[in-house]
Amino acid sequence: NINLAGNWLNTRTFNYDSSTVEFNGTGLQTITKSGGEIFYNLHINNTGLAPLVNKVILSQDVVVKNILTMTHGNIDPGINLIYLENDLPDALEYLSTSRSRILGKFERKVSYMGNYLFPLGTVDNYNRLHINNNFAPESGTLVSDFISADRGSNASQANRRRCEGH
Repeated sequence: NINLAGNWLNTRTFNYDSSTVEFNGTGLQTITKSGGEIFYNLHINNTGLAPLVNKVILSQDVVVKNILTMTHGNIDPGINLIYLENDLPDALEYLSTSRSRILGKFERKVSYMGNYLFPLGTVDNYNRLHINNNFAPESGTLVSDFISADRGSNASQANRRRCEGH
């Protein structure tokens, strides 16, 4: 297991096996690997005090093979995405009391009955999405993101979540 208070810069091959990588810094942290990075278990526990700095920035796409744990801090994929490959509803362990969220695209594999959480939002808004799957579908994925936009005078429609099935 790896506990990292700094940045992740991988210029070679990371053998993820059954390891857990925990990002436990107190400021901005980045994950950088040309072509994207793969983790078995990824734990976000960035305890910075200001919302703009308690996040992990993805410089490329990131795949989590097994468990994504969000305890404290945000994930900022920017134009990239984070993909949770494990298709069990509880493959996302959401332990946050500070409303940690994903500030961009989040893709999850979905194959079982259950409640799938998508902790989405912006720095200012936490707007989780729950997909309650009442039947066992064929294996597929859902891609979600939170879009913050001014949609005129109707404040209830100013922010929206988007979810697409694949």
